[in-house]
This record gives sequence, structure tokens and C-alpha cells, in this order.
Amino acid sequence: MSTLRRMWVPFLCAAVLWAGFSESEKALKKALAAKDAGGVIAASEQLLALGTPESVKAVIRYGLACDNYKVERAIAGKLAGLPIPLRTVVHESARAIDQHPIRVILAAVLASYDDPASFAALGAMVKDPVPSVALAATSHLVKGALATGDMRAIDALVEGLARHEKFEQSAVVAADIRQGLYALTGEEFEDAAEWKKWWEPRRHTFKPADVKSNQERPRRTVVRARSFFGHEIVSKRILFILDMSGSMMLKDFPSGAGGAQEEGGPKGRTVVRTKPKEKSPSEKEAEQKALARKREDLPLERQRLRRTQIELKKTIDSLTPDTRFTVMAFNHEIKMLSEAPQYANNAFKTKAKSFVDGFKPEGETWTDTALEKAFELKGQIDTIYLLSDGAPQRTGAMLPTDEIEQAVREKNRFLKIKIYTVGFQQGGARMHAFLGALARDNGGTYKRLD
Repeated sequence: MSTLRRMWVPFLCAAVLWAGFSESEKALKKALAAKDAGGVIAASEQLLALGTPESVKAVIRYGLACDNYKVERAIAGKLAGLPIPLRTVVHESARAIDQHPIRVILAAVLASYDDPASFAALGAMVKDPVPSVALAATSHLVKGALATGDMRAIDALVEGLARHEKFEQSAVVAADIRQGLYALTGEEFEDAAEWKKWWEPRRHTFKPADVKSNQERPRRTVVRARSFFGHEIVSKRILFILDMSGSMMLKDFPSGAGGAQEEGGPKGRTVVRTKPKEKSPSEKEAEQKALARKREDLPLERQRLRRTQIELKKTIDSLTPDTRFTVMAFNHEIKMLSEAPQYANNAFKTKAKSFVDGFKPEGETWTDTALEKAFELKGQIDTIYLLSDGAPQRTGAMLPTDEIEQAVREKNRFLKIKIYTVGFQQGGARMHAFLGALARDNGGTYKRLD
């Protein structure tokens, strides 16, 4: 090959690559404008196959802007397979791209990498000014550290806490970081300065094995007065959702008393029991009537409605004036205290407690509708407390809870609204499974009320 021809080869290759990039980028933009999910995935795959920084940037900028759950997962999976030299594009985009939903996706992509630069980029995202991005990065960082025992995560978390503890809108992020630090170290400190003082002399010697011994000591977290049925309240932007279906008028027996259902029993020797004799319809009816009379004899404090009203009013009284909140009561209808969260001043607290006192249970448990309404408040709330005493149902039929859970996951994938749930023990296994999954999938926890 002549010298002249050898000189032209790189230019020809570059020209071919550029032509391929240009055509694929046009195809991606066209598919995005048409909301063609399959076209977005196909064009993104073509761009990534080119293996250039420009093609990766285009996929991140346009492919991840599709606002389609399946497309996002498909492209994120492809980005997770990038070779190390191209990962710098992901690092830069995670820091600089102006669309925060894309940054949330890139946090998951960075968590899939195993090189030091990607780890550092994920750690830097804990300081992101948008709470949902910081929450995503914190979650990935803590999960990865728990899985690998990589204590480098602690430095990034402490730096993140130093930033977020200063801002009201980041209170939930700060609380998540503290919880993550406890999970990694077994230690509890309130602010970043205390954490730095504790961590500095231990940075090079602390081992995952030290965590268990620390966690076995009594916890010393500062106890905050604000809570709702045991869920600590750290948020300043809250929505309370209360089930006001007809069953909320019921009174409940304490566990193990008067026919209350208990989960499991004492372990020990196996006891063989004979099958009980089938009861006649009249015997069953008489038994149900006797149980109903026993329920009526229980004190008012065992009524689900009364217990909810007492606890919620106590919680409302404890809210600080800089907290914004509202209350939703739902059954087959939805009633709102206010269409948007309001500051917890004395006047609004009085209005809220009057609203709570006016609850009138009736109808069915349309939990799906309540959650749809809740997401209309996106941008105004960062935490939901949902209380219910039954599984979602409509017109006498149980609703498919897996579909509700999936819908919430998709709506919440960029918002990162925390969902804490509360259920009455007698609400049934289906309700417990649903409320547990709803909380677990959305950064919260589930509590059962005896």
C-alpha cells in the first residue's frame, strides 16, 4: 500500500463512522419524537455499536429521554456493558446533564460498574442538589457496600450528609444517609462533623466484621418526637393517606384474644389434631353474631377509626411550622384536607384536626385511585404515610395488587417519594403482602397495628 493510500485510510474510516453516527442519531431523534419505543431501542443499539464517545452521549441525551420504563431498562442494560474507556462519558453525564431523571438512571448504570473511577462518580452523585438523584445514588452506594464490604462508601456518604443536612428540602436524603451509615458501621451520629471525627482515625482499619459488634450495642439515635404509628417523621413535605372504608368502624381484639388471628405459634413438638367437624350454616351464623357482640363490647380505643384519629391528631400537633402537609381520606371517593400541602401553622393544624374528626367510614377500599391522586402532588411532597385496614377492592372484587405495585414503581422511579405504610393486624394476608411490597419498593417500611 502506498504512503498516500495509508494516509487516507484513517480519514475514510472516520468518515464512515461519522456517516453512521449521523444517520443513527437522526433515526433516534425521529423515533423519540414519534414515541416509538422499539425505534428508540434499535437506534440506540446502533449508536452504541459504533463505540465512540459521541455515540454514547447521543444515547444518553436522547435515548434515555424517552420516558418509557421498558426503553430505559433496555438502554441502561446496554450502557452497563460499556468498556472502561467509554465509561467516562457516563461519569460526565451523571454530573452535568440537566435532566434529573436521566441522572437517576445513570446512578444505576454507575452502580453496575466495578472500576474506581465509576465508584467515585457514583459517590459524587450523593451530593446532587436534586433529592431524588441523591436518594438513588445513596441507595446504590449502600447496597453495593453491603454486598462487597467496600468501606470507601462511608467517605462519600459523610460528604453527602454534610451537604444535605443544611437544607430543608433535603431532610429525607440526610435521613437516608444516616440510616445507610448505620447499616455500614453500626454507629449513629446526628451530623457530618460527628461522623468525620469518628471515621477519620478508623478509615484504614475499619472492617465489615466490626459492624455486627457495633449493632449489638444499644442504639443511641436521637429520639425525635415526630412519628406516625412508630414511623419516624423527618420530611418537611408530607401527605397522609387514610383508608376510610366501612370496615374502619370495626373494633379489634388484641392479638391472641377473642378470635383475633395470630401468625404462627410456639415451636415445639408436633401435635396431631383431628379435623374439626364441619359446622352447619346456622352454627356459623350464631358464631359470627357472638363474635360481633364481643367486638361491640370492646372499648372505643380499640376501634380502627378512633385509633387513627387519635394518632394522626397527635402527629399533626408535633409537626414543626416549617413542615408542609395535607391529608387525604379515601374509600370509593377521595376527600382532601387541601389540594396542596400547607405549612403546619396553628390555624392549619386546627383545620386539619377538624377534618380528621369528621371522618365517616363507608364504602370500599379504592387504594389504586388514592395513589393516583397522590402522584398528582409530585414536586410538592417527598413522603407518603398510607394507612389501610384491607386489600384494594372495587365493586366487591379484589384488585390485582401486583398491577398497582408496578404502576407505583413506574410513576415513582424518578420522583423517589418515600412511601411508609401502616396496616391493621386483622386486615388479612393479602393486605399485609400489598402494604409490605408498596413500602419496600418505595424506600419505606411497613408496620402492623395489633
